[in-house]
Amino acid sequence: MSKAAPRCDRQRVAFPSSERNCLDRHLPSRLRNGSYTAVAILQVEEKAVLPTQASSVQVSLSHGNAAAVACSPSLSIVIPAYNERERLTLSLPAIDAYLRATGLDAEILVVDDGSTDATAELAASLVFGREQRVISLPVNQGKGAAVRRGVLAAHGEWVLVSDADLSTPIDEYDRLAAIARADNLDVVIGSRALPGSRVEVSQHIVRRVLGDVFNIILRRVTGLPYRDTQCGFKLFRRSRVEAVFAEMVIDGFAFDVEFLYLCERRGLRVKEVPVTWRNSPQSTVSIIGSPPKMLFDLMRLWWRFRNRG
Repeated sequence: MSKAAPRCDRQRVAFPSSERNCLDRHLPSRLRNGSYTAVAILQVEEKAVLPTQASSVQVSLSHGNAAAVACSPSLSIVIPAYNERERLTLSLPAIDAYLRATGLDAEILVVDDGSTDATAELAASLVFGREQRVISLPVNQGKGAAVRRGVLAAHGEWVLVSDADLSTPIDEYDRLAAIARADNLDVVIGSRALPGSRVEVSQHIVRRVLGDVFNIILRRVTGLPYRDTQCGFKLFRRSRVEAVFAEMVIDGFAFDVEFLYLCERRGLRVKEVPVTWRNSPQSTVSIIGSPPKMLFDLMRLWWRFRNRG
């Protein structure tokens, strides 16, 4: 693969105190803690910097002035949330503790999907001192819409989508990132249905049967090979999937199928890997209402692409 030419952006900038800590990490000691006004020369290379590494930033100096630094995180964690106040009270501090323990350079984006239980307010009050954003949708639109909004707003080189209840523990990220690195992948999806998957707390048998039936149907309709498209733990390289998310239209729970189908059509490198999973009894997936909607969206996907190669 040929190396992309760096993109350069020159601009005169003034750095407020809130941004100096970020800038200080990349400057010689003689230029730190000053009143920064600089000509910025920023080079960004199109390469896969894995989220276990610090973001790659190049700094140039002009006539003794400091240079502006883009402090985009290596990883964005996107959490769709609909009436998740209670579970976020536990999961957000757990994610924050994991990031602090591992030293990962990450931002957290909670996308409030029109909640009525003060989810957005609770999320905004947690994880002090870390880059965090809460995006609020005015009305409930569906998990697919929330994930899409979060991914397109993310700044990280890689994006991890996780359910608010952490049914897949946050430290399973280590497994996905290692496989992404080893196999040079664009997308890694967690799975509850592969050898090596550890389902520590299982779903009710009715949910399992409905999930198995849906998977059989979607594999026949779309030709996708994956045994579990619906696990809410997925990692992908943002630059490779932004166009995919911009093309997506499914707002409900079947958005995972649309995402993977479009990835396949674009030739992205995707791998399904086993993860640990613990069912949450407060699932927002309705046994009665969700399956018909998911089948309808699956048929919409088939109809949309039926005459395309």
